Order: sequence, then structure tokens, then C-alpha cells
Amino acid sequence: MSWFDIFLGIDPGSTTGIALMAPTKQLLAVGAVHMRETMPPHVFAERVLERIGGLVDEARAALLNQHNMLVPEGAIRMNVAIESQYYSKYGKTPPKDVVVLAKIAAAIQGALWFSLRSAKIPIGRFETPTASIWKGNVGKTPHHKRLLTHLRWTPQTENSAMREGVVNGRGQWVDIRDAVGLALWLLTERRA
Repeated sequence: MSWFDIFLGIDPGSTTGIALMAPTKQLLAVGAVHMRETMPPHVFAERVLERIGGLVDEARAALLNQHNMLVPEGAIRMNVAIESQYYSKYGKTPPKDVVVLAKIAAAIQGALWFSLRSAKIPIGRFETPTASIWKGNVGKTPHHKRLLTHLRWTPQTENSAMREGVVNGRGQWVDIRDAVGLALWLLTERRA
């Protein structure tokens, strides 16, 4: 059987950005999930998985509508990049915040791995790069500008997605852009 690879980028945090990309670098679906303050990481991870499931359905619909390509459920192979956390005494992020982010990232990683394996969905790659690995030492703003240029996105692209209810609010775009960057990194980065 031949597989259709989907590249899934996840930027974990109190708002977790999610992006699915085709091998052609076409963005198929994006979304975000916001964590309630009192929500344990494992419960939040389940909400993220539910959102990913909906986005995979959207991605399959986009392929059918835009390219007349029918991708059966069992023909998808997932390739995943979830940003992992690290603490640097020279960084701006307090250790307590790094620990919280690491718990969220680990909960999502474990839940997603288990979910994919349980559903017998093939996994191509499952990577957990730190920010410095997938985007280098480039700051968030310049990196997002490069990403938007690469994808040929305009402010109208993001406004359209908000009008259509794909994204709830401008603040989620920061997390979604990072998720898109992770998916793109996974697609273009070659393993040694």
C-alpha cells in the first residue's frame, strides 16, 4: 500500500498551535486549542488530540475539494514534529514556565504517540526538536516574516481564516505560525 504523508506541526503551550501540511508544502489545515488554567496537562492533551482529528478530516476534505484527490482514512501516514522545551540560564523564560511547557509538551507527545499506535495509523517520523533546532537562533518576529513570505501569506489570509471560524482571535496566529514552521521544518529537514 502506498501512503499519503501528512506533516503535523505542534507548538505546545497554554495555547497550542496545530498545522497539517502536504508533501507539496501546501498547508491543509490549521487550528489552536486554549488550555484552561486549572486543566491538568493530560486532559488538555486529549483536547488537542480531538482537534487534530478534526483537522485531519479538514485536510482530507481540502485535498478532495482542491485537487480532486481522495485520501482514504487508512492511507494516511503521520509525520509529527512537536516542539520540546529546554532551560537555559541565559534565556528569558523562567524555569517554572519551562517546566509547565515541558509537562504540556510531554503530555501531548505521549497521548499522540499512543493514539496513533492504538489506531494503527502509520508513523513516518516523530520528532521533538527544540526551537533552536528547528528555527535556529532567529527571533520569533523575523522567523514569522520569513515563514509568511515562504507561504505567500498576507494579512488577508489570516483575516479570512478568522472570518471562517478556523482561528479564534489574532493571538492564536503566533502559535499557529510556529506550528506551520515545525511542519515545514519536518518536511524539508533531512535526517542524517
